[in-house]
Amino acid sequence: MEGRAAGVAHLSNTKLIRNYKRRHPHLAARVPDLLPALKQAEAEGDINTVLARQLDHAGVKYIEEHRFHPPRRWRLDFYFPVWRLAVEIEGLNHRKRDRYGRDLEKYNTLSADAVFLLRFTAPQVHDETALHEILAYLEAHP
Repeated sequence: MEGRAAGVAHLSNTKLIRNYKRRHPHLAARVPDLLPALKQAEAEGDINTVLARQLDHAGVKYIEEHRFHPPRRWRLDFYFPVWRLAVEIEGLNHRKRDRYGRDLEKYNTLSADAVFLLRFTAPQVHDETALHEILAYLEAHP
């Protein structure tokens, strides 16, 4: 979701959770971090777009959602083929038990294929730490 639609979804989800917590405090106490987790998930929803805009502004060439390793057809958030650099943005989905194992398998395959991997969180993209580290890597490996 982009623009106004994302804001509407955020407001309605936030309102739903607040109402649920008010009506069912005994159940809501079991998931005290629900509202912050939702806000983080919504912020990460278009985090790849944020980094793509930063990279475009910096004039860096990349491939977004690059598929590799044909039998598995894994995707990389960003791939810089000239430098054999992969960038992954680690969001809430990467914390799930089954996803974590698959990610490790993907990362190990990248390593075996001599592809360097940089991993970042959504806050690191927003504060441009990710951009600066990517640019530093590209400059150090002409």
